[in-house]
Amino acid sequence: ACRGKPLNRRYYSTTAQDWRLAGELAIGEQVLTHTGSATLTGKRPAPAQRVYNLEVQEVHNFLVSGVGVVVHNTCHIEVRNFLKDKGVNNTHLIKTPGSKHIYNGPDADALKVKYNKNKIEICYDDLGFPDFSPFVERFTNPINGNLIEAVVDIGSFEGSHQSDYNAANTILRSIVGDDNLNFPATISGINYTWHHHQDGKTMMLVPSGLNHGQYAATHLGGKTIHNKGAGSVFPSPADVGSYLKNCE
Repeated sequence: ACRGKPLNRRYYSTTAQDWRLAGELAIGEQVLTHTGSATLTGKRPAPAQRVYNLEVQEVHNFLVSGVGVVVHNTCHIEVRNFLKDKGVNNTHLIKTPGSKHIYNGPDADALKVKYNKNKIEICYDDLGFPDFSPFVERFTNPINGNLIEAVVDIGSFEGSHQSDYNAANTILRSIVGDDNLNFPATISGINYTWHHHQDGKTMMLVPSGLNHGQYAATHLGGKTIHNKGAGSVFPSPADVGSYLKNCE
């Protein structure tokens, strides 16, 4: 569970369609409740009081007051603070959980066809990282014909980006049985590259435009996190599903 302090609790504004701190809410703004919504009619400061924070495993949303206002313990705030303490810069790239990036790059139409979607949308998980798992490339297993996701554990991100790419390519070639695989590369007009996952050891083969460049889903790179000794604390792709409550 996220141990969010009351300062970090956010209210869901149905007006702004986003989570907001209490101080960010405006008079007249609508906030989500368990029965619908309520209107903020006034604001006034109150003296500080000792409070006790309720923590429930993998549950981050709570109902407060008799009205039942929906409040969220913001894990991404704690992730930012943790990474700052580790000396990581650009922690603003840890996004609001549940926020979505719409990809409109040059190959967006090709991706829509490939994934049978009306839009290419990347959701940020409960910890503020982009979930690229729906767009991981797959290859056919030469033995049983099953699809293999190009998600590989290289042990640890070491050296340069290229050395990590080489390690990932070596593993991918061995499990797919194709010695010609070497990424970054293009498949059917779509460029693919390896994404460094925030767990500090997993590489995911995804469309390049989603991962970096002008149209990408901006994020704090897994290699940057690993280089500061913080990667091992974050869940690996197989476990990220438990942190997608805000993307459902």
